[in-house]
Amino acid sequence: MQIGGRYEILETIGVGGMGSVYKALDQKTGLEVAIKHLKPEAVAKDESLVKRFVREAEALRQLDHPNIVKILDTEHIEDEHYLVMELVNGGSLAQKIRENVKFSIGELLQLALELSDALSRAHHLRIIHRDIKPANVLLARDGTPRLTDFGVARLDSEERMTQSGVAIGTLDYIAPEGLNGVVDDPRSDIWSFGVMLFELLTGQRPFVGKNISQVVKAILMDSPPDLETLRPDAPVALVDLIERMLQKEPSQRIGSIRLVGAELERILATQNGDIPLIPRTITETPRPLSIKHNLPADTTPFVGREAELDELHRLIMSPKIRLVTVIAQGGMGKTRLALQIGHEFAGLADRDELTTEQRTYWRNGVYFVALAPLVNPDDMVQAIGDALGYIFKAGGDNKAQLLQYLSDKQALLILDNFEHLLGGTHLVDDILISAPSVKIIVTSRVRLNLTSETLFTLEGMDFPNWETPEDALHYSAVKLFMQSARRARPDFVLQPDHLQYVARICRMVQGLPLAILLAAAWIEMLTPQEIADEIGKSLDFLESDMRDLPERHRSIRAVFDYSWNLLDETERNAFINLSIFIGGFTREAAQKAIGASLRVLTSLVNASLIRRSPNSGRYDIHELLRQYAQENLEKSGRCDDVDERYANYYLSFLADREADLQGRRQLGALDEIEADLENIRQAWRWAIAKRRDDLITPALESLHLFGLMRSYQAMGKKLFINARETFSQTTHSALWGKLAVRFPDVNDAMQTTYHTCLEIARKNHDQLEEAYCLRMLGVSLAHHDENTDEGIPTLEKSLALYQRLGADFYVAQVMDDLAYAYTITADVQKHRKYGEDCLALRRKIGDVVRSADVIMNLASAYIFEGTLRDAITPYTEAEKIYKLTNNLAGLSHSYGLQAYAYYYTGEKELAYEKALKGYETAKDVQDIEGHIYGANILAIWHLAYGDLETGKAYHDEVMARISRVHYPLVPTEFCDAMIALREKRYDACYEFIHFRLNRVRETKRVNFGLVAVLLHTIIKTEENLIQPEDIERLSAMMNFVKAESGEKTWIDHWQTYNSTLTILKNKWGADEFADIWARGNPDTLLDQFLTWNPHR
Repeated sequence: MQIGGRYEILETIGVGGMGSVYKALDQKTGLEVAIKHLKPEAVAKDESLVKRFVREAEALRQLDHPNIVKILDTEHIEDEHYLVMELVNGGSLAQKIRENVKFSIGELLQLALELSDALSRAHHLRIIHRDIKPANVLLARDGTPRLTDFGVARLDSEERMTQSGVAIGTLDYIAPEGLNGVVDDPRSDIWSFGVMLFELLTGQRPFVGKNISQVVKAILMDSPPDLETLRPDAPVALVDLIERMLQKEPSQRIGSIRLVGAELERILATQNGDIPLIPRTITETPRPLSIKHNLPADTTPFVGREAELDELHRLIMSPKIRLVTVIAQGGMGKTRLALQIGHEFAGLADRDELTTEQRTYWRNGVYFVALAPLVNPDDMVQAIGDALGYIFKAGGDNKAQLLQYLSDKQALLILDNFEHLLGGTHLVDDILISAPSVKIIVTSRVRLNLTSETLFTLEGMDFPNWETPEDALHYSAVKLFMQSARRARPDFVLQPDHLQYVARICRMVQGLPLAILLAAAWIEMLTPQEIADEIGKSLDFLESDMRDLPERHRSIRAVFDYSWNLLDETERNAFINLSIFIGGFTREAAQKAIGASLRVLTSLVNASLIRRSPNSGRYDIHELLRQYAQENLEKSGRCDDVDERYANYYLSFLADREADLQGRRQLGALDEIEADLENIRQAWRWAIAKRRDDLITPALESLHLFGLMRSYQAMGKKLFINARETFSQTTHSALWGKLAVRFPDVNDAMQTTYHTCLEIARKNHDQLEEAYCLRMLGVSLAHHDENTDEGIPTLEKSLALYQRLGADFYVAQVMDDLAYAYTITADVQKHRKYGEDCLALRRKIGDVVRSADVIMNLASAYIFEGTLRDAITPYTEAEKIYKLTNNLAGLSHSYGLQAYAYYYTGEKELAYEKALKGYETAKDVQDIEGHIYGANILAIWHLAYGDLETGKAYHDEVMARISRVHYPLVPTEFCDAMIALREKRYDACYEFIHFRLNRVRETKRVNFGLVAVLLHTIIKTEENLIQPEDIERLSAMMNFVKAESGEKTWIDHWQTYNSTLTILKNKWGADEFADIWARGNPDTLLDQFLTWNPHR
């Protein structure tokens, strides 16, 4: 049998109600293929099958991916429809499961990673598979998976095509929302993928039953079996990931298949001991009209509060209102309401009432600042900067930098849980004064008492005031109870006799959202009547025992107490121990620091006592619940033990990442430390208070490296100063020396401190520390003082010692320091040697963050040599790394120096674009160096193209900052000369001409004489004193430049130069000028410059 005169049928592979699958030979190519055939009789029963068939073909055409079956051809012959696909003949995963094949953890992780990549491609194209199961994953002979069968229906009345001998088993993989009739979204595929991974790990499905109704019940209600028990060798991180994929509520499920893939990649890398140099970048498809934000994802749908939302919208959009304080007691839903407003403004939540103007009003972003973890109001500046993604400049006034950054921004700040930081209200006032287009929403239990403050008092959710209201389901409190109850028991159905008790529950807790969430979580064990009875008993007890508590406080306390009583001993211990964490925590931290197992953490989540982010996997606890747990921890008498375990964990966590920060896990380690920074700071403070030098010493270098690499120098300096004040030079000399030489005070006594620390290191025979002290001393001498005669030999001593010790990370650092030192001495050869050696070593060890710095350093050699076109590639490479590592200061430098290279090679549009980007980025992060680079090129650009006023303004900005730094790459004298030329101050121009000629004589580099020749020629032309030898010299110079940099140069666009050429051609005539020009010989330029003495 042949199809389309081309495909010869060899055998039948599968038969189903909708059609058949054949193995065939493509007679044109000689390759074996698979052909899917749609039965005409099936189409006769359901004409939509043709649309589905066509849809599958179209999906496969779009999905060009190595792990998705490829479509090769389609055939439509009369009423017959065929899809021709690649033949994947290694069987399916379903067959492997039937054959009891047990995949190793490594094999399963690799297979899962490839399938997640395939699904990511599909979801990116907005294609939802809807039938992920082992039967739809085919295997090539080498074991590579291929996802197939796109476009098949979910569980409904339609028939499906299945493999021969395989029962229709799709029900087992359908997500709970699919069973409830909710339209599929990509998270349904994530559920099905999680079911399949569970089955591949254990050989059994997580949700089973003897019939369809039992399977449906299991999917909707039951927890999956304990995966750790079924597969003890499975990494806890994999067990945890599958659990997050199998959350019944879609909003609590891990949010995208890309995130699943990133987790799988990390687990696989950990298993192999081979962490990628650059981790997978997670990018989500942006929603229309979305703007920049850092808002945490919603874990549950927002319920009720329509009137409150409307009023808060009205207030914050009012032109005269800048600060709104949402004030209420704990547990009232202040944070949730403020976040909902933020999500709507950021385009993350739909709200029909918002106009397009309102949706895009906050053009610079909406930012959430969590204040609950902070102890000191002084830490608010850093917290706001972190939320904004702002990087503070080391050694500066952080508050001044923040206010300057916000000054021209149109943004919304949400400052959450302000009540314990009232000493920081002046910062709010300062922001409002300095940043006229910034508005602030504060959530607090007390008012801020600022004149600019508008209060928004939040009460409980609306609830029925009588026992059996007919419209009870219209009240927000009842809606919240129902939603929360269904999360605890998906099969929960409100019976008519339940309604009065639900209304009573909401009334007893006075509509307090946190109390409603906790009470609804009891629905797994109690009926609504029993819940109401238990709350009533607790309230009666509290009323008699705690009369000093307000009624509303007694209601929340009653709910807390009953939730506490429902916990077993293990869960109670875990819950109170979790109160030690601030700013959230990871599964690993909970397990290792306080001994809370994954199963216990899941129980606490199910009880609504802790929350978990579906995407990051981090846990957190409502501040009111944390305080309740802390009270119980203090009553238990175990505080000291928990504190010590907590500090031990986090400072060991920090110490364990020292090697990672110096190698291939660098970016991952930086992210991990940053996520737990508040916990690390608290652990550090505890260790200082307890004088635990045994914990501080091994952790300090990781904290130091993190501070440098992520621009937390100000925070690091503060923590190190606190430690130095406790561990004095007299009592702890070795530790004091390490603390003093890191994050030092930059002042006249700096080198004295370095010498002292060097003596301490030598006394303790600590050669690694000795090398570090030598490095810091050498940098201070060579870079800051420009005393290269002493600085370079000191750096060379440090290098030799590090090399003997085999400390490659620090060897590379000193090589970079030496490369920069040789830019100061203009020794390009040594500069390049040290730079290239440094880059090779950093690439070898995986130091991504610092690689960009040395690439920038190396590129400067091309500028010194005059081959600027060659500098563009390394500058662009550095730009990519700075973007990857979020180093905005470095990014501004790369933009500015790219602009320099583009400008001097004649790419004026690109030069302006890069200079402006560098200038604006540097201003945002208050980076002096980047500001100078960008402003200097913008000044040159405007001066060259005739805009004297703008050019002078940019040049003034450069000169106001250049005195504070030393940058040989910034030719400020050129701008001075160009301005002097335009203002006809020729004596000043000749000062610059002789400066450049002296540079030529020092370096023997002809390119430094270019602008001297140009200015001399222009001045002589304007004074009508030009001579033929001046034209010959100009011709020689231009020929030299074009030979070095290419035919296109910045000079071709310089208006003054072009008008000068026109004058000269008119003066001599075209032919004679051409003869004079032809006599210019670039080979004689160096000799000329050695003796040339131009003057007026």
